[in-house]
Amino acid sequence: MSKTRVRLILEKEGKVLLLRQTKKNGGSYTLVGGKIDPGETALQALVRESWEEAGVILKEDDLELVHTMLQIKGKDHKVTLFFKAKKWKGELETREPDKFKKVAWHKLKNLPNSTKAKIAIALDYYQTKKPFSEIDILILAENE
Repeated sequence: MSKTRVRLILEKEGKVLLLRQTKKNGGSYTLVGGKIDPGETALQALVRESWEEAGVILKEDDLELVHTMLQIKGKDHKVTLFFKAKKWKGELETREPDKFKKVAWHKLKNLPNSTKAKIAIALDYYQTKKPFSEIDILILAENE
């Protein structure tokens, strides 16, 4: 089974915007984003998710694909497309308090310890300008 997701890399002064999940959702730090709904394009999904989760207002023309990650878990595959926003507007706020307890800027080169491993990996690849990564979720989980 294959699934596609989108994530937003919003960078400012060496910092990246992260959401802190609620404890019941894992408590980890992650990037804004989510699933692509039926009938949506990847860009439409990211514009929607950014507003719904963090109050970030984006235009599709201001988004650039900077990394693609293939996650393998047994016979399942998930593709995550990471887009960087060149411009954005909005007042940052946690708009889904049942899922996220805060939204804040964190140093890109010193992410919080509880950042999701796959997010930390993707941000490392992004910083080194590598456009593609492939990770085996089962192996990753064993090493955490």
